[in-house]
Amino acid sequence: MAATLLLTRPEAAARRFHAGLIAEAVATAAIISPVLQITPITPELPKRVPAALVLTSENGAAALARLSLPAGLPAWCVGQRTADVAAAHGARPILAGPDAARLLPRLLAEGGDGPFLHLRGAHVAADVAGALRAAGRVCDEAVVYDQVVQPLTTQARACLSGASPVIVPLFSPRSAAAFAGQGPFAAPLWVIAISDAAAAKAPPAVRLQIADVPDGSAMHRLVASACREAG
Repeated sequence: MAATLLLTRPEAAARRFHAGLIAEAVATAAIISPVLQITPITPELPKRVPAALVLTSENGAAALARLSLPAGLPAWCVGQRTADVAAAHGARPILAGPDAARLLPRLLAEGGDGPFLHLRGAHVAADVAGALRAAGRVCDEAVVYDQVVQPLTTQARACLSGASPVIVPLFSPRSAAAFAGQGPFAAPLWVIAISDAAAAKAPPAVRLQIADVPDGSAMHRLVASACREAG
């Protein structure tokens, strides 16, 4: 039985990911049903002027467009997409790794003492600011967006209630938990998780794959392979 590709990322990110698959003639159709909605927040920033930014998501980087921060600040970024968005909004991105676990050692070795400012979501997989402070660095943080759980669409629920396999890429522990919380699902799931942490929050699956590197390129390769295998 042919499998269905279900993309649960926020709308814009899901469409970009799908476009990449279409460009390779891997998947021509997908159901897009975001389980998280990104809601911007414009906080009152700490009074201390940062020497550098820490950006662990593209949504954190996008917040630069609405914050009163000095132009040209160095920005330690997780992921190429985050770095690209930071550059588009006037920061000087430093691509420091695909996740916070790889960002922190480099930041501690090369980033100086700060002060840093971490622009983050209301829900985070790792306490980056806390880890920097524990290591003796000066780091403030500001919550610049929320990730609000959304119900699956009627179309998504229909495919998850069927007998055909459903390929479900999960790009964060938060989205994995938001998806799993709307189960159980009757359909056999092929879950592709960006990390061990995301896999741990995923619902039961007949097949589980975890990206070897927690980034979009690795997820693209695994999803493309699954779509080819599913026909």
